[in-house]
Parts: sequence; structure tokens; C-alpha cells
Amino acid sequence: MSMTANFELYTELRERQRAIEGRIARYRAKIADSERELKECLEMLQQFPRHYPVLTLPPEIISEIFVYSSLPSPLGLETIPNPRYAPMLLLHVCRAWRAIAITTPRLWANLWLEFRRLPPRFFDAENFDKFLADYAVRLGAFPLSLKVTGCAQSEDDGRRVFTAIFDQLASHLGVLELITDMNHYREHNLLFPLLRKLFIGFYYNADEDLISLHGRPLQTFCASPQLRELCIFNSARPSHIAIPWERLTEFYGEELSSRECVEVLRSAPSLVKCTFESGTKGHANLQALTHPNLQSLKIGSGDEPAVRFITLPALQDLELSVENIADEHLLQFISRSSSTLLKFSAMDVPIQSLQGMANLTHLQLCSPEGNYLFTFLGMLDRTRNPSFLPHLQTLEFEDCLPYVNLYLASILSSRAVSQDGGAKLRSFRQIWSTFEAIQVKYDDPIALAFEKLVENGMEIYIGPPKRGEHLRWGI
Repeated sequence: MSMTANFELYTELRERQRAIEGRIARYRAKIADSERELKECLEMLQQFPRHYPVLTLPPEIISEIFVYSSLPSPLGLETIPNPRYAPMLLLHVCRAWRAIAITTPRLWANLWLEFRRLPPRFFDAENFDKFLADYAVRLGAFPLSLKVTGCAQSEDDGRRVFTAIFDQLASHLGVLELITDMNHYREHNLLFPLLRKLFIGFYYNADEDLISLHGRPLQTFCASPQLRELCIFNSARPSHIAIPWERLTEFYGEELSSRECVEVLRSAPSLVKCTFESGTKGHANLQALTHPNLQSLKIGSGDEPAVRFITLPALQDLELSVENIADEHLLQFISRSSSTLLKFSAMDVPIQSLQGMANLTHLQLCSPEGNYLFTFLGMLDRTRNPSFLPHLQTLEFEDCLPYVNLYLASILSSRAVSQDGGAKLRSFRQIWSTFEAIQVKYDDPIALAFEKLVENGMEIYIGPPKRGEHLRWGI
């Protein structure tokens, strides 16, 4: 390469160098200007309080949002302590949310401790004691609904866990549900000043443990001055638990004999509502009892039902899903208790029994068969039998074959107006629990008859259960 060519290349490179350096200088000047603008902007922002838009809401509103985010599910499940879900999750978002969550007692009002769903380390003495102590502080004076299910790994662990629970939370408990080994808490005898609802079920207890309770009932809840509702199930019996029975207003019991049912009524004279579900074999002869305050009674399936031995002068709502009760026993019970009866639900109830229910306003019949249904509707015809159920306002047939015809429409029409002091039938339902696939075709006369009843103000539903609706009897 010649000297001239080298000089020209050198000159070109120097020019390129100066051009690049010039561009860099201009860019640096622009960056410097942008940095000055950014600094000015940051200095101005420092004059404003730093916060997230959600934190502009008043703490009371945020607190309400937290409560609704942590409500129990539609199935009624209480809050399980889990840092991945509300309300525990709210403690780990930011300091502001933690402060609001800790000072919102309603957020901690429901707690479910299930041994199988919580890791064993959760129940370690140090961890568990701190959890309960913190929980009690967050509750403040707000009552707690606590559910404890399952069993600890050993009986000693169970006693330690329940000792901690009762020591820390007994003064806060408004509702308590225990489905666990009774030996975990059988030796405790504490004051439960707020306890109003108690659910007791024994979990995997041996027969000898249950036998040991006869004559030596659990004293754990005997000091519960506010206790008004008791539910026992899973092998628990009324004789197993020492409580202030005289204060109870509501009771639910499973697998009880007639003797146990009568003894519950005898021990709890203040009961207003009582359910005896799935009874066991009873006793042929029991001392008769008159209960002055019971207004609602439900008796499930079983032998020797307790209605043989009781008189309920204040009864307003009666549900019997007993299939084998003798007609004479039911008739005698109705004659002793029907003067105040307003709502009645039953299976296989004799027509003669219904004739004695002069004040009845609501009637539900389960599984009425063809001949029975025809006879009942004939009695219901107000034009022929004005004295039969004169005050009836709601009628329901549940678990029946489709029965839609002009005869039914005419019977309902006779009840569609108030007459001679008799009430107007305001609602009629016919539920086909096992015939959802059946399509009933209404011809014009039938359709017109039911349309007229609806136009006159009667609410009518005929068909399978509506979505989300459960039948009273699982037949």
C-alpha cells in the first residue's frame, strides 16, 4: 500500500472517531438531563406519603373485607390454621395488613383443628402453646367456635393437647365440637363461661371405655352456665356427660333407646326443640312423662318410639320418620298433644290421626301411595269435609309417584279460598325424588286448572327436587 493510500485511510478513521465521540457526548448530555429530571421527580415524590392504593381504604373497610375472605365454606367447615390461606395468610402480606388482621377478632372466630390434616410438629408443645396464646389474644372478648376432630398419636399427647386447649381457650369458647377420644379430655373439669352449644362424638373408643362412663360421667362441661344446645353422636350417650341439663333448650341425639329419649326429656324440662335420630331398641314399659315446654320434636327411624310414653301440651312442630309405629300409639299421642300442633311431617300416618289435628297449618306426607293418596285427597275436599284440617295452608307430598290429574286440581280448588272460618291453602308441592327422568304431559284441561289456581295466588310446584334442595327423608 502506497503512502498516499495510508494517509487517506488514516484521515477517514480519525473522522469516524470524532463522529462517534460526538454522538457519545450528545448521548451523555441527554442521559445527564434525564438523570436531573429523575432526581427532581424523586425529590418531589418524597413530599408525598408512600402507600398502595388498597391502603387508602379505612382500616374498618379492610377489616370487613378480611372477614368475608375468611368465612367458613358453605359446607360449614371452620378455618384450618394454614399459612397459605386466610386468615393466617393475611399476617404475612405486609405490616399494615398484619396489624389490621390481628385487631379483627371476628377474623379468628372459627377454628378447626383436625389431627389428620395438620402436621405433627404443629402440636409440639412449644409451637402449639404459642399458637393458642396468640389466638386467644387475637380473639379478645369475642366468642370462639372451635371444632376438634381426630386423635393424637398417643393418649399422653392427646391429654397434653387438650390441656393446652382448655387452659388457653376455655374462657373464649361459645361453640365447641369434639369428635375425638374421650380419654383425651375426660379428667378435665373447668369453667366454660360462654359455652352455649356443645357437640360431642366419641372417636374409636373401646367398649370398656364407654362402659366405664356408666355412673361416672364426664365432668368436663358441668360448669357451663350458658349451655343451651347439646348434640351427641358417635356412640356418645346422655348418661356419659354431666352438664346442666335443666338449662338446655335444644337437644339432638343419635342411636338412643326410648328410655334414653324419655330420660332426656325428664332431665331437661326447659327443652323447646328436640331431635331423636336413628333410635335403637327401646323398652316396653316406661313411666309416662308430660313435658310442658317442648315445641318441636323430630323422631327418626327406630323401634319402640318414645311417643308412646310422652305428652307434649305445647307441641307445635312434629316430624316422624318412623315406619313401624303402631296406629293406636300414634293416635293416643296425637290426642294428648295435638291441640297446639301447627306443623306435621310423617310417613304412614293414619287418616284418623290427621282428623285430630284441628289447628294444623303445615302438613308434609312422605311416600304417600296411590290408595292412601286417593283417600286423603277425598278427605281434604272442603266441599264434603269442611272440618278436616280446616286451617291447612301448606301441603307437600314428598317421595311420591307423579300424581297430576283433574281430581287433584279439583281438590286444591276446594281449598283455594277461605270459607266458613277455614284457611286458604297457599302452597302445594309434589316432589318426585326417584322419578326425575319422568316427563308428565299436561293436557289442556289440567294445565288450565292449575294455571287458574296459580292466578288465584296458590304457590304450586310439581316435579323433582329443585337444584340444591335436599329431601327430608333419604328414601
